[in-house]
Amino acid sequence: MRIMGLRTWVYWVSWYLKAVIFLLISVAIMTLIAVLGKVTQNSDGLAVFLFLILYALSTISLAFFFRY
Repeated sequence: MRIMGLRTWVYWVSWYLKAVIFLLISVAIMTLIAVLGKVTQNSDGLAVFLFLILYALSTISLAFFFRY
């Protein structure tokens, strides 16, 4: 990609956004299953979603740390 003139930060941002979008869809599905399936009866759906999305973002950051 560097041969074509792509800057390094653009390459990393594109991979980060791709991972975030993929995991956002997965987190939304998991939240729906947990809330509608009454797995988390005493928890708010937004709190479950926020917890899972923060966990996904930290997982992506850790994976980038190991890669770099």
